[in-house]
Amino acid sequence: MASRGTQDLINDAFARLSHRHPRELTDARNFGVRMAAKVANGAGSWKFIISYLVFSALYTVGHQVGVFHFDPYPYQFYTFLVSVLAILLAQTILLFQNQQADIENKIAHNAYDQIAEIDKVQQVQIDILNAIKSLAEDIQTMQGQFEAYVEQPE
Repeated sequence: MASRGTQDLINDAFARLSHRHPRELTDARNFGVRMAAKVANGAGSWKFIISYLVFSALYTVGHQVGVFHFDPYPYQFYTFLVSVLAILLAQTILLFQNQQADIENKIAHNAYDQIAEIDKVQQVQIDILNAIKSLAEDIQTMQGQFEAYVEQPE
C-alpha cells in the first residue's frame, strides 16, 4: 500500500486532470461574438441559400413584370444589395472564424496542460514502482538470509 503522502500526491494529480469541455471554454463569449456565430451558422445553411434564391427570383420577376416601380435601374440597386450582403456576411464569418481559432487554441492549451499533468502522474507511478521493486529485492535478500539462517546446523 502506498504511503499516505504518496496517495495524496496521486489524488491531487488526478484532481488536476479534470478535462475542461470546449463548451466551458466558449461560455465567456460576448454578445457580438454569439451573434456572429448565429449569423455564420445561418448563412451556411440550405435555408439561407434557398431563401436568397427565392428573394432574387421574386425581385427579378417583380421588376420584369412591373410589380416594383421604386427604382428606374433595378439591377443596379439589386447589385448594391448583394454587395452589402456579401460584405456583411464576409466580415461576420471572419469574426466567427477568429473566435473559433481562439477556442481551438484554448482546447490545444488545455490538452497540452493535461499531458504535462499526466507526465507528472506517470513519474510518480514510476517512483512508486521503483520503491516496490526495491522493497521486493530487500524481501528476497531477507528471505535468502532467513533460509540460510534456518538451514544452519546448531
